[in-house]
Amino acid sequence: MANKGVCRYFKGNKPCKYYWVDRSCECNNCSHISPIKERILLIRLNALGGVIRATPLITGLKKKYPNSFITWLVEEKYSDLIKNNSEVDRIIKYDYNSLISIKAQKFDIVINLDKSQHAAALATSINANEKMGYGLDEDGVFFPFNEGSKYHYEICLDNWGKKSENKKSYQELIFEIAELEYKGEKYVLNLQKEERDFAQEFIKKYDIQSSDIILGLNTGCGASYPNKKWSKENYDRLIEKFINYPNVKFILFGSTSEIETNSYLYNKFKEKIKIIDATNSTSILEFGALINLCTVFVTSDTFGMHLAIALNKPVVALFGPTPAQEIDLYGLGTKLIGKVECLNCYNQFQCDRKPTCMDTITTEEVFEAIKPWINK
Repeated sequence: MANKGVCRYFKGNKPCKYYWVDRSCECNNCSHISPIKERILLIRLNALGGVIRATPLITGLKKKYPNSFITWLVEEKYSDLIKNNSEVDRIIKYDYNSLISIKAQKFDIVINLDKSQHAAALATSINANEKMGYGLDEDGVFFPFNEGSKYHYEICLDNWGKKSENKKSYQELIFEIAELEYKGEKYVLNLQKEERDFAQEFIKKYDIQSSDIILGLNTGCGASYPNKKWSKENYDRLIEKFINYPNVKFILFGSTSEIETNSYLYNKFKEKIKIIDATNSTSILEFGALINLCTVFVTSDTFGMHLAIALNKPVVALFGPTPAQEIDLYGLGTKLIGKVECLNCYNQFQCDRKPTCMDTITTEEVFEAIKPWINK
């Protein structure tokens, strides 16, 4: 094992933070010493949903390796999701300089959850005693490092066979990859004072009352799988069903690709019901702060869904081309699934089906799934 006994506070280029508290202390007799037993590197570089739903793994690793030092390698624009996670000892933002630093180090365990060429190649080349997840062979082909990764590797090669038959959640799968026992560990997302203040200003600006029932509608999805989104017409019909609910207020969520849809919904209903258009107006964590205001969050399989899960908000989640069985709502909400035989296609072909898998989820189903949460 590498560099056992080195204190997690000592970096080797200057005195540690406790030196300034007690100048007489020495490393050998310091009361603050925290020896490192295992050095673990987690590689999960990108994808907003992918990063946030990997956070339970950190909790699991700390349970098994309480004296470990966990480094998470992540692209800079996704690092805000984990910057307040106290169980992550070090965040390294992926760039040329960080690669040089990582290649000079030795780790006890490397876990690579990314199936991208650069992430897998890096994981393969890193000096480590044990590797889990995915590597890249000399032919540029992905391969599983360890026995625990083989099941996930195999189901990802067979979307309509093993992938559809799989009953394990994503959390169960990544815990299996890391050779850990999954015990229901939850997502970790810690909003700070800055985000809470942002939410309070939003409440004041839009006169949101404590008696209001806030329905969040996340009308879009990422560009990778455009067929995941529920249609504008469906959201239109859903809002219409709440016209006679005086305490209901809607917040419309989305990014640049949802501006047109949400503008349409806002302009149609602004004189009939309390509705707020928050499209493309927040940072990642501010987005989370607004979701945290919601009584119920309606969404397809998106980053917004994962944020709502992380914040323990009731979710009505809509699934078509992606596997509902891999999402753990932790008992908070309802999954509604398209009624077609070609689920889990991941948009890998041009879909001419009418109605689409998402359109087979009716507004009545979504309405009924929302009602128990607003009638409490």
